[in-house]
Amino acid sequence: MSQSYQVEYLPLTEKFFKKHPANLCSQILEKVDLVARDPFAPNSNLTQLKDPISGFRLRIGDFRIIYVLDKENRRLVVVKIDHRSSVYKP
Repeated sequence: MSQSYQVEYLPLTEKFFKKHPANLCSQILEKVDLVARDPFAPNSNLTQLKDPISGFRLRIGDFRIIYVLDKENRRLVVVKIDHRSSVYKP
């Protein structure tokens, strides 16, 4: 198992947490922490994204978490969290 990555949330994602129910936010935080412990472990809800969006997608119900891995600095940066209908829109 690899060493854990440090999780960083961009300001846009912090707004998501303020607007949504605590139980959903808790689920998201738990899933992100689980991925950060071993980002390369097999996970059926985890997909590498293709151009024009780079990074990875984590699925939690109808919500998607877009994040990038900074392997050099061992950081998992959560870029966007939103409903599946709008998460990929610019």
